[in-house]
Amino acid sequence: MSRDAVADLFPRGDANLWFHFDSPTEEELRFLQEDLKIHHLTLEDVVNQHQRPKVESFEDYVYIAIHPLMHRKKWQIEPSELDLLLGRHYQMNQLEEDYRDQRITRRDYEMRRDR
Repeated sequence: MSRDAVADLFPRGDANLWFHFDSPTEEELRFLQEDLKIHHLTLEDVVNQHQRPKVESFEDYVYIAIHPLMHRKKWQIEPSELDLLLGRHYQMNQLEEDYRDQRITRRDYEMRRDR
């Protein structure tokens, strides 16, 4: 979906959007700051991983940094970092780069379940 299409949806107030970023580009960071009005210090936290777990409330959104446990190898569990931005009509998430390959898609889950 284009940045213009997203900008058109927000004023309507009836759209709920989900954004996922692996490593936000400069253009994506501009979108977050200019269109979603994300504070520049929040964007620093999203870009610079290894934040402490926290919840920060702002006027139009809540920023949450959590450390879920991820399965790395057989019998090895390690903390990761998941950044969430929750607004009235959107959510944005970013998973720590080292663990992106650990995500299981719905198709992967269904294939494993059906075996």
